[in-house]
Amino acid sequence: MLYRSALMLTAVTLATAGCDPFTPVIELPGGSGDDITVPATTIDVDVPAGGLWLAGTTEEVTWDPSLAGDQVELYVVDATGNPAFSTGPIDNDGTHAWTSPLDAGLGNDMTLWVVDVAEPTLGGVSEPFTHGSIVGFLWNGSEEEMVRVSPETGETVLHGIVGDLAWWSPMARQVVVEPDGDRLYVPGTTIDQSDHVWVMDKWTGELIDELPGADLAGAEMTSDGTVIACRWNGTAEEVFTYDPATQTSTVIGQVGDLQTWSSQTAINRELGHYIVVGYDSSNAPIVWTVDATSGELLSSAALADSHIHALTEGPDASLLYVRWTGSSEVLESLDPSTGVATTLGTVGDLMWIHNGGAVVYNPASQQAYVWGANAQDEARLWVMDLATGDVVADVPQAHILSELHLVH
Repeated sequence: MLYRSALMLTAVTLATAGCDPFTPVIELPGGSGDDITVPATTIDVDVPAGGLWLAGTTEEVTWDPSLAGDQVELYVVDATGNPAFSTGPIDNDGTHAWTSPLDAGLGNDMTLWVVDVAEPTLGGVSEPFTHGSIVGFLWNGSEEEMVRVSPETGETVLHGIVGDLAWWSPMARQVVVEPDGDRLYVPGTTIDQSDHVWVMDKWTGELIDELPGADLAGAEMTSDGTVIACRWNGTAEEVFTYDPATQTSTVIGQVGDLQTWSSQTAINRELGHYIVVGYDSSNAPIVWTVDATSGELLSSAALADSHIHALTEGPDASLLYVRWTGSSEVLESLDPSTGVATTLGTVGDLMWIHNGGAVVYNPASQQAYVWGANAQDEARLWVMDLATGDVVADVPQAHILSELHLVH
């Protein structure tokens, strides 16, 4: 999925760090070098739809070939001016199917450069976009790895090690990712049964800190970076916020008359809603919506079916999840204010949702990635088109991963 952006052909300087690779540097007006010159000519370059390119996926990059010589070189340049990855010289035919390396640098404010090989002082520079990734967790026999996974091939590469984490409950939905920051939080237990929260850099996978632990079942993160979760206080399921900086929690409300659940939660950051699915005191399946700031119970709606798994946020204030119909797993969209569900499509031959089961929504491509296993217990990823409900890819997975998240 691509969108077209008109980019100005600009004069740039290519500085060499050693011999190879060289680092493109834009000489800004008022700096030590020449000012940028912007000719009347423009160069059209396609960049990832929605400003997001996932590591390990392919984008069809196009540009106007009449503005350059026989060969060009494409670069993705990070916010510091360093190339994250490049093509090397390619024919200037105006199009290139480019697969980003799964282990390439991640981050916001990436730019795409199209540089004339013979005349490298001229090139097109795109508007900023994000080079993100799908990340999940995998026990390697001695350590908990955070890995990147390609939704196109199923390939994984190491992203980081979660400190001395030895035990945790992926089914409790505890990992949270800062939407606008650079941190990812992993609650769990060490080998000596001490509870901790490991703080990871979501872009680099580096371990930043290890904090005293907290029970963060059903954890989500609001738009302002507040962690919100649930816990049983002996009489009711209370909603509380957790501040990683001070390791303190504050009770802000309760989830109606929720009695039992399986940590099925979601967050609507735009509306500030925390959504919980479970069973009430009469054992009826309910979806509750709580104000994520005040803790006020905003609504409760009955569900027609309780077989909901891998709940996550979807487009237009909806939720996405998979449901077993008795013969197949279907992807459904849920309106949490009414409890009305709409079946989008059958998730191929998905049979089992376990620790590796997850639904990840990609807002840029309007696709849902569904992880699980088929009847032969083979780990798979099904890519679903949300507009049509069709399975557009069925990708074998080398490992059963836990707690899959979109880093962007």
